[in-house]
Amino acid sequence: MTSIQRIILVDNGSRRPDAVLNLRRIAGLMSERSAKTIDAVPLQHADKIPSEAFGDALGGKCMATFVEYVEAALISGVDGLLIVPMFFGKSRAITSFIPDTLNAFQKTHGKFNWSIADELCPLPEGEPKLTRLLFENLQTLADEKLTKIDCVVLVDHGSPSKKVTDVRVKLAGQLASYLPEHIPLLQAVMERREGPEYDFNGPLLQDLLEKLARENEVINVAISMLFLSPGRHAGEGGDIAEICGYATQNHPGLTVHIAPLVGENPLLIDLLCDRLQGIL
Repeated sequence: MTSIQRIILVDNGSRRPDAVLNLRRIAGLMSERSAKTIDAVPLQHADKIPSEAFGDALGGKCMATFVEYVEAALISGVDGLLIVPMFFGKSRAITSFIPDTLNAFQKTHGKFNWSIADELCPLPEGEPKLTRLLFENLQTLADEKLTKIDCVVLVDHGSPSKKVTDVRVKLAGQLASYLPEHIPLLQAVMERREGPEYDFNGPLLQDLLEKLARENEVINVAISMLFLSPGRHAGEGGDIAEICGYATQNHPGLTVHIAPLVGENPLLIDLLCDRLQGIL
């Protein structure tokens, strides 16, 4: 019997249409690059977005999330799934949600094959292409040598898992090697839990910007975005733009430049296709 296999690109999902459409755009570019059909499948949340929010992009339908997609695929006769995770680190989505969901389907729909590609930044080695991508995004803010920048802040969502935070720490160390010696690289998060046991996350972005503004009469800060798609924190109208705008309004000597998202750089397609090739 001929095996029927599907390749899917997954992210955590979002209630924002722009994030879902960005996942579809990236999957489309991967399909063109690899000459294989790759479906975009958010793990969660996207099914809560009204179909009309997508315009004509989804043909008047809501976006199917991972559980819905997999069940429909298995019912249609698919017996193999190749999953490319669009996640920086080995989050619980990769270690728990995906395998737990697929193992549950094995019990109700029979045995099928599945494989998950490596995350974008496997530890301990890191990922040079991702570091290069972050540096290229910074270069869009100024001249190539970043002479107009006094400080770079690498910011991510923040996680209660140290293993996820370790990814940002690794990338920060690699990104720092690209910067001129006089430009320090700091780290910040958008969310963190209270308590010293979560100090590994580092400071909140708003607290770090406040500190930099108090300690420097004039300072130009570049925000390096460890975010893939627009959402609640990142992108136009997100929390990061709001926090940076508030900080600059209250401190005239502070200037903040926000770099593009990781998902906006074509190098991400190269990296994701590398991950796909690893499981083909």
